[in-house]
Amino acid sequence: MMNTIKSLRQQTKLTQKEFADKFSIPLRTIQKWERNGSTPPEYVPQLIELSIFTENTELFMETYWKDEKTATVRLDSMYAYITRYTTHPIKQLFYTDKMTRYEFGGILQDRCWDKNRPDLQQLLALIGLKEYNPYEICKRTHGKMYQDNIWFRFPGELLTYKEVRYV
Repeated sequence: MMNTIKSLRQQTKLTQKEFADKFSIPLRTIQKWERNGSTPPEYVPQLIELSIFTENTELFMETYWKDEKTATVRLDSMYAYITRYTTHPIKQLFYTDKMTRYEFGGILQDRCWDKNRPDLQQLLALIGLKEYNPYEICKRTHGKMYQDNIWFRFPGELLTYKEVRYV
């Protein structure tokens, strides 16, 4: 557990004092934890790790099944991190809690029209796009597909299922 606090601090690239100030933990407590003088409560490293994760990733979207939030997706430069609130196979779009951005892009593409459709340019024009871009398509259609109740809500949106079900 001590190495966990030290490794978490090293991830932040903060000195012991800066780390202590940032998380409102006395400096001497941090020093004791790092030199194996005492063990922090189990929740402390978990809360610090969550804080570091939240600061270093960007909320990309939330996934819903009707009006039930089923997952949130956060991105960093390499990965998509998924927090799943259900594992129900019909309600859940994601198969893992972490995937590459490339794999995540494939999931977005699966929520779009086939890019070989003969009428693709007309469909793109209807939603104000000139080229096939799965992210932009999902942003405009909320990833809603006719045959299911899964859809995406992006940061700053307050939409409900009723508003996207016929997109």
